[in-house]
Amino acid sequence: MKKQFLIPIFLLMMFGTFGQVKPKAKTSSKQIQSSQSQTDKILEDAMKAEGMSKEEIEEAKKMMNEGLKAQQEIKQSGVTTVTTGTDLKIPVKQAQLIAKIPMLSTAQQYTNYINTLLTEAKKKISSSTTQEAEKLLNKYANDNINLNNLGMLLLLKKQVAAAVFVSIRVAQMKNNLLLPQHNLGFILHQSGYPQKAIPVLQYLILQHNEPEILNNLGQCYLSLGDRANAKKYFIACLNKNVNYCEANCGMGLILTEEGNTTEAVKYITKSLKNGYSVSAAELAKKNKVKLKYSDIKQQVPEYFNPQKYKPVQPAGVMEEVENIIAQRKDFDDLVQVWFKKNEVSKKEYAKKLETQDITQLTKQHIGYISNAPFARKAQWMMDAIGEEFMDFANNNSNVGYFSLEKEYTEELDKAIADMYKGNAHYENAYEECKRKVELLNIYLAKSKKNHENYQHATLPKYYDVTNQSLYWQSFLIKDDAYKAYFIEEVVEFYNRLASYNELQNLYPTPEWIAFHCKDYKKQLEKIKREKDSIAMNCPVNVKLSGGPASFKMNCKGMEIEGGEVAVFGVEKDFQTGEFQVSFGLGFEVDAIFMSLGTKGQTYFRFDKDFSPIDMGMKFETGGEAKIGPYTIEDKITAAMGISGIHVNAINAGKEISIFDMDPVKD
Repeated sequence: MKKQFLIPIFLLMMFGTFGQVKPKAKTSSKQIQSSQSQTDKILEDAMKAEGMSKEEIEEAKKMMNEGLKAQQEIKQSGVTTVTTGTDLKIPVKQAQLIAKIPMLSTAQQYTNYINTLLTEAKKKISSSTTQEAEKLLNKYANDNINLNNLGMLLLLKKQVAAAVFVSIRVAQMKNNLLLPQHNLGFILHQSGYPQKAIPVLQYLILQHNEPEILNNLGQCYLSLGDRANAKKYFIACLNKNVNYCEANCGMGLILTEEGNTTEAVKYITKSLKNGYSVSAAELAKKNKVKLKYSDIKQQVPEYFNPQKYKPVQPAGVMEEVENIIAQRKDFDDLVQVWFKKNEVSKKEYAKKLETQDITQLTKQHIGYISNAPFARKAQWMMDAIGEEFMDFANNNSNVGYFSLEKEYTEELDKAIADMYKGNAHYENAYEECKRKVELLNIYLAKSKKNHENYQHATLPKYYDVTNQSLYWQSFLIKDDAYKAYFIEEVVEFYNRLASYNELQNLYPTPEWIAFHCKDYKKQLEKIKREKDSIAMNCPVNVKLSGGPASFKMNCKGMEIEGGEVAVFGVEKDFQTGEFQVSFGLGFEVDAIFMSLGTKGQTYFRFDKDFSPIDMGMKFETGGEAKIGPYTIEDKITAAMGISGIHVNAINAGKEISIFDMDPVKD
């Protein structure tokens, strides 16, 4: 399986984008030998990585060397081959070759054409080559996968003649399958015989109108200089797949030659966005297209995404400050962990570099010295990402957010200072806190909005740059080099997230207020209750008794009570409208000028609209001084209900809170 996987990888290395024409510039034999040596080295390293034995590698080298002879034959044939290069001129239209291209419409015509191709191949290809090819065909006769890949593999090994022969034979053997027929058309084109490939591909289009076949037809006509037909098939391909890289590149080349730069740029941009070729990059330069990374970026895996990795969010009100400070500390601790990990990684990588030879270093940075299209694409993308992010980082518009934060901080400090100017007076520290919290909340609301606006303007770019850099760099560096790069990129990403804390200053003023004033509401409520109690002091009650029942009323409310041992009572508060029903046990010792008693009861408290608000147990003990119908009472009351526990004392009508626990308010 590994060796089969080599085929698409090295076809890309060899051919890049198909719509590229042969360069006219002459190349010296010394340059050719140097280039060939580099290619052989890359292929040899790749074959070793795929687990091929020394014998297999030597055999592959031998076949590649033999393939060079066949390439010379192709050059002498006068047909323009499709190869990589920077000469972007379309060849002169080869009208005579095009006029001789047959049109096949029936299965019999197609069979006859394949037979004719085989006859011609046998005349031009040496018998030793065809005999070796037949051995391979017999070996893989019952293995469809390897049989279909055989022609491509031979082409990869530069055994062009053998590749052509085998592809014709496999097309004969598997005439009911699309892939061998399509491979035949592709190999004929890449071998320098586009005029032979066109009938095959045109026949396939009748049954399988696929974008790959349409594109290859366009590439064949482009190699023959027939712009009209090339454009027709490229457009047909793009109608089926608008992002097809090679067809977009082909259209860009044709429109550039026609002088239609505006339209050409659209196709060139799409080609580079969805793939890469030297031709597309050169076309961009030729048309002076200033492509930005954002114009051609594509979807990549999310190493970091907004759902899992976020900066600490800003506080909106005083009650959130303490928690936000704790979250910031946790995040700073995380950054420190990765910072230390990065330091260790750098030292370990530096030590490894000292022990590695040039071969090992080359392997780890293979993408930077490779001419493979995807490596070239990755290099191009990394440069584009760096350039655009530098522009983004230098954009002065981001400074405005920090200026606003400074302004809001200064406003808060000034407002706090102004609290004590002139005749300003606060009854107690809690009233001071109330005002400080009001001012703090004004600051936090403004600061939070500014913080969120800054996130909206910058955070998506940080996620994008980090993910794209990690993705494209993985095609350029490997193993220890990539591991060290990854850790450093993570640290940089976390530092960027931590930098958002600068957009809301929580030290020292906000933190001080949040710590010292967090209970101000509770304390002010307690003071208010005490003031209300003093304001409603009712020292004298009016009490009327009749047998075991009594009626008592003062300025706060009234109470009706009946019974001697089993005691029943009803109370109403004039101020709130609340009333209470209670029943239980109690006793009372009554004298002429004084009475003493105690009771324990279950009570139910209702609001003025009769809705229940509390229930529980009530205990009371104390006495009354009596002068006729008028009484002055001293007693202690304890109530344990759903709302909490309340212990109060009444001394001459003045209510004093001894113990108060209210879960709702606390």
